Amino acid sequence: MNMWRWLGSLVMMAGLFALAANLPVQAQDKEKDKDKDGEVWVWKAFSKKDNKFYQTLTTETEQKMKVMGQEVKQEQKQTFYIEWTAQEPKGDDWNVTQKIIGVKMNINIGGNTISYDSTDPNSAANPMTDFFKALTQAELKLTINSKTMEVTKIEGA
Repeated sequence: MNMWRWLGSLVMMAGLFALAANLPVQAQDKEKDKDKDGEVWVWKAFSKKDNKFYQTLTTETEQKMKVMGQEVKQEQKQTFYIEWTAQEPKGDDWNVTQKIIGVKMNINIGGNTISYDSTDPNSAANPMTDFFKALTQAELKLTINSKTMEVTKIEGA
């Protein structure tokens, strides 16, 4: 069960980090919008014409652990295909939905490999297939303040 929580937390944190890293865009010079360094940042993540954008997020992890005196090597490569959809803003707040629309994972723990690819209809089943499928059905609703670039509310699982 701990692995399930860890993977779920990883997905949520990776998505939130990626969103926060991609939101601010330098724009026109307005004195009131300048930060402490004099830079001007204005929210431009979504336009009225296209309220969706897509993101590919890939992480690779390598760990070496000692388990009962033996070294165990763990390697992971995870790719998430994420769809972001924004609703009309309400004041300074944007309500944004994050959906994972595809997952590719390759996990090797001590020589045992677990692979999954939701984009391949012939992907072989494994002990974590149900978990991987659940990821592609996960949906988060975020409220983001465009002035402070902070996520102020998270709903969903």
